[in-house]
Amino acid sequence: MADDVLYQPRYCEENAWHLSAAPHLAGADPHVIVVSNAGRRVAMWMQRAAAEHEAITWDYHALVVAHTDGWQAWDPDTRLGMPVALTAYTEISFATVGVQPPRFDPLFRIMTAASYRASLRSDRSHMRRADCTWLAPPPPWPTLSDPTEGSNLQRFVDMTDTAFGSVVDLAGLRERFC
Repeated sequence: MADDVLYQPRYCEENAWHLSAAPHLAGADPHVIVVSNAGRRVAMWMQRAAAEHEAITWDYHALVVAHTDGWQAWDPDTRLGMPVALTAYTEISFATVGVQPPRFDPLFRIMTAASYRASLRSDRSHMRRADCTWLAPPPPWPTLSDPTEGSNLQRFVDMTDTAFGSVVDLAGLRERFC
């Protein structure tokens, strides 16, 4: 991972927001991919938050893809390294698609980095418990938007919302980028 990229575990949407504008991706046609599904339970393999040989079930995940040496996945949460060829990333991270119950299959919201950065508002409220304590320590940098503006993050996670980017299944993602 580039030393100049901001990263905080469990804040993938903010990590992707910052990473998508990193100087080393300038001119590489960066896109942000938000992964989720109707049940908000997507099984992913090789994520650092899971035990080494186990999948984790995320309600959503966000990463960057960019055309640096072919299409590459830039996911600071993966154990696969960064960057990694997008074909390898999808084959390994979603290895059980077609084998696991379909309710765990991913959908992918594809957005240009510029559109994602211009549209996303997050006040981090999704990371607070009912008593206002944090589910995970927040990043040291300011929120992506003024806290009085609220958050629209859940609209990006809702794969039926058509306001942002396009939504495809795994085959559609591979067709678009691989």
